[in-house]
Amino acid sequence: MGLNGHARIATRKPQANQGSLIGWSQICEYLGLCVTACIKYRRFEGLPVCKLPDGRMFTSKTLIDQWILARQAVELEPGEPVNTVVPAQHVVIHKPSD
Repeated sequence: MGLNGHARIATRKPQANQGSLIGWSQICEYLGLCVTACIKYRRFEGLPVCKLPDGRMFTSKTLIDQWILARQAVELEPGEPVNTVVPAQHVVIHKPSD
């Protein structure tokens, strides 16, 4: 199920636009969850989010969708940690060209 009844995250369908999500507000909006729930998912359930050098959080819609699909494929016990940490040095941000 997930943290405290947040089962809806597991039913999210992958989206066509697979862009970057920078900052908790964008990440939370994409997942449809509050900041506290997202932080708990990151800490206890392996939500693939990393901290940028400027302190903002970063992930991509693709990473989140893959994480959700992996959770659907493998039934985890509530609170069982998953190691899906993405080191910041492996993150490449592509800025749109003008």
